[in-house]
Amino acid sequence: MPRTFQASGVGENEGDALTVIAFDGTTLAADRQASVCGAKYQVTKIFRVGDTLVGLSGDFSHALAMLEWLRGGFGTVASFPAPIGEDKGCLLVIHRDGRIERYEHS
Repeated sequence: MPRTFQASGVGENEGDALTVIAFDGTTLAADRQASVCGAKYQVTKIFRVGDTLVGLSGDFSHALAMLEWLRGGFGTVASFPAPIGEDKGCLLVIHRDGRIERYEHS
């Protein structure tokens, strides 16, 4: 049964961005839109890192920094990328053994 694990970027204003990432146990899928100051772009939000699949949401530049942290072997808590400003990214990590982890800045 498909489950939606992640929705972020929901704002209070009409037209605010929303990312949806869904995983059905086999396939990880996401939309491709990113918005910056009202301009819309197509981006890739699903990546393979080793034997894991990773979905990005939230602030795209922060999520990309987090992806590089993950690619570097997770590093340490102290090396976890801090967001620039108030907007934060989020990673949804699907492991081959079925574990699902969510990484975000608190």
